[in-house]
Amino acid sequence: MRIVIEFSEAVCKEDDSVAYGGLVKAPKVLADLVESVAGAVYIDMNFDLQRFWVIFRGLLEPIVTLDDLQQQPQPISMMFQLCHRHDKRIDIRYLKDGKSVVAGVYLNDEFFASGRAEHRDTAKLIAAKEAVRKLSECTPIAMVIDEGSVEVELDNAKMKLYEICSKKKWPKPIYRRISKQEEICLFS
Repeated sequence: MRIVIEFSEAVCKEDDSVAYGGLVKAPKVLADLVESVAGAVYIDMNFDLQRFWVIFRGLLEPIVTLDDLQQQPQPISMMFQLCHRHDKRIDIRYLKDGKSVVAGVYLNDEFFASGRAEHRDTAKLIAAKEAVRKLSECTPIAMVIDEGSVEVELDNAKMKLYEICSKKKWPKPIYRRISKQEEICLFS
């Protein structure tokens, strides 16, 4: 149990609360423990998934909530989605460097981002986060708002967009007026 306590203390020292793998690698015994408790609760609830989630959600929520997961999309999945959307072929290559592992993200065989950590999975996660950040910067998303056809109050729409970007950790939108009827929103 000492290893779980050490892990808990190390996670508390991390800068940010992250839902998808911080810099500290969780011990296997912790995953086994959570799986065992989940299995026991599921069996105790007579294999009723609805009742299981009512109970198990209460055990997970002090740690991570559904809202936390939605605000922090899984970086590796997000990286693959962005690459697919922009027709980029992605490859992750690993290199051992002493005690650490370097994960390199290559788009169309060109180096794009990297991450270094003691464990391969953590290095991949760091590299994915960096790739997502860079992809967000270099592939702006345009959204045209036509005030005449869309029933929105522009100020409220802008505020809502800022909130969404902040929650999803996206770059802040930049607005540019094209004409009196249209205003374009570019994500930098």
